[in-house]
Amino acid sequence: MKKIKILLDLKIKYLNIFHYNMSYFLFSIDYDNKMNISDYTPFANGLKYNSYANNTTYINQTNALSYFTTATKTASGTVTSINYSNSSFNTLDTYTQSSSIPINFALSFYGYFIPTITGVWTFTFNDDDVISFWISNQPQLISSFLPTLTTSNINNTKLGIIQANPTLAVYPSFTSNNFNIVSNDFRNGSYSCSASSSYSASYDAYTALRSAGNYYSSWISNLSQSYAYNTSGVYNGNSLTQSSSSSLAGEWIQIKLPYSLILTSYSLFPRQGGETSCPKNWYIVGSNDGISWVLLDTKTNIAVSTFSSLQTYTVTGQTIPYSYFRFIANTTNGQTYVSLSQWNINGYSAISTYQTTLTVGNSYPMLLNYGQASANAKCQMGITPPSGTITYDGTPYFFN
Repeated sequence: MKKIKILLDLKIKYLNIFHYNMSYFLFSIDYDNKMNISDYTPFANGLKYNSYANNTTYINQTNALSYFTTATKTASGTVTSINYSNSSFNTLDTYTQSSSIPINFALSFYGYFIPTITGVWTFTFNDDDVISFWISNQPQLISSFLPTLTTSNINNTKLGIIQANPTLAVYPSFTSNNFNIVSNDFRNGSYSCSASSSYSASYDAYTALRSAGNYYSSWISNLSQSYAYNTSGVYNGNSLTQSSSSSLAGEWIQIKLPYSLILTSYSLFPRQGGETSCPKNWYIVGSNDGISWVLLDTKTNIAVSTFSSLQTYTVTGQTIPYSYFRFIANTTNGQTYVSLSQWNINGYSAISTYQTTLTVGNSYPMLLNYGQASANAKCQMGITPPSGTITYDGTPYFFN
């Protein structure tokens, strides 16, 4: 009898039974903290997904939920045995895109995440379209979780447009050349801006990065001879930015982000009452170290009359994210210095993250919606546990 009791105690120690929706889910935890799941209903390995064709409206997070209520479903299935290592992202698209699903489509993944360790888990997304991710902070039914979802509680708050000069409160407007923010997503970290020269502290770089758009809030370059433009607006100074192709001359303003951004467009607004000092010819360059620069866009012969309002310029063909961006004014519209009241940077972050504290063994419902808008779009996801990294060996973390 004593031997039987010891065996029974061991079995109870290493088996866990969940009562779930009037069904029982049985799994065991191995000695190396790996989860082995049985086929007991209602849990099975992987996430369920639905795909929706002809996606033309799921292009931002404002309709991250409403789009799917009327969209026509074209395919469904289950994603199993996925590599969720951050060192080798899994591309979720590969499980769903086929000849029957056109380029412009949307995906909705749902299921349960069951952590193997208690602590702070990090979910990382690598994408170039619109992705919306929700995960519950407590174990519950999917049917109870889904009705609570709104656009406002999307975990990875990544907007379709990320503005260095925020009108959408992506991060606080610059009130100085340096500041920090604390966030659970990609925006977390230190921001800074600088300029090749400034007329005074009142007209430093940050004044063009706070959406004021008026005469008194603008960046103005130094008026001394070594920083000046001549009466035709041609640059006579000695500020050179070395790009991969050539040396680019002109006074500049620069922003450094705590994340990398793929540039899609930028916006400019002149110093009101000082239009002749607004740039006529300019360059936009990007860098990941603040030393080596790549030319992203250039404009020539932009007339003063163009700057009667905020002007937006589209940048095409960019696929590499940068964390530094520099605006270089090569020529002004006739003034001996350059000024700029507002400079917006528009684009998308290649990587976004969300962190949350989870308890081992609990089942946390989650939903991930993704909108694809181009042939080479990607939807990738990685997971980092509280300590160490995940090396994929077939162990599932998601269930449906």
